[in-house]
Amino acid sequence: RFLIASAAALASGGSVHAADAIVAADPEALSYVRVCDAFGKGYFYIPGTETCLKVGGYLRSDSLFGESPYTGINDGWVPLSRATLRFDAVSDTEYGELHGFMEHRYQVVNGAQTFTLISSYIELGGFRAGFSDSRFDKWLDSAGNIVNDDVIDFSPPRTNQISYVFKAGNGISLLVGAEEGNGSYKTNYAPIPTVPYDEGDWPHPVVGAKIKQDWGGFTIIGGYDAHAETFAGKARLDLVLNKTFSVFAMGGYQS
Repeated sequence: RFLIASAAALASGGSVHAADAIVAADPEALSYVRVCDAFGKGYFYIPGTETCLKVGGYLRSDSLFGESPYTGINDGWVPLSRATLRFDAVSDTEYGELHGFMEHRYQVVNGAQTFTLISSYIELGGFRAGFSDSRFDKWLDSAGNIVNDDVIDFSPPRTNQISYVFKAGNGISLLVGAEEGNGSYKTNYAPIPTVPYDEGDWPHPVVGAKIKQDWGGFTIIGGYDAHAETFAGKARLDLVLNKTFSVFAMGGYQS
C-alpha cells in the first residue's frame, strides 16, 4: 500500500507542477574559427575581420659547460631556458599585402630573467618599416641554421629600419633601405674610444640584389656606416646538390 500511495503522490505532484516547467533554450549554433590558407599553413581569420593571423613560437632549453667563448673564463654550468612567441597578421589591400609581424622572447640564464623584443615591423607592397634584424644579415639568410651565430661578429645587431624590395621576376629581387644602427663603434680616439650609434642623426644606407633559381642562388649586399665612414659588403653563393643536400659559401669585405 505504501508503494502504491507513493507512486500516486509522485504522479499527482508531477501534474501539479507541469504548468511551471522551465523550457530549455535551443543550443546556440557552434561558430568555428575559419581557416585562412591564402597565405600559407597555420593562419586563421580573426573573427569579424578579413585579416589572417598566425600564432607560433618555440621552447628552448640548453646548457653550456666549461669556458665561455666570449670571455674565455670557466663558468662551470650555465643553463638557459627560453620561450618565444610570434604573431603574424596578413590581409589583402588595394596596394598589396599588408603584413604585421612581432616576436617576443622570454629568457632565463643563470637565474637572470630578461624580456627582449626580437622583431616588430609592418610591410606593405614591398615596403618595410620597424624594428628587426639588420638587412645586412637577413638579406643573405644569415649564416644558415645554427644555434649560436654571435661568436663571430659577422652582422650588425637588430635595429630600426625602413626598406623596399622590388621583385623583378624570374627569382630576381632588389633591395634599398636605411637603418638606424645599434650598439657602438670604435673611434680610434683615446678620450672617447667608442660612440653609441643612436647618438647620430644620419641613417646607414644599404643596397642589395639576389637571384634564386632551381640550381641555388647568388646574393650580394652592401652598406655604408655613416658614423664610422666605412663601407662593408657581403656575397653568398648557394648550390643545390639534390633534394636532400645543398651547400653555400659566404664572404665579406670591410674598408
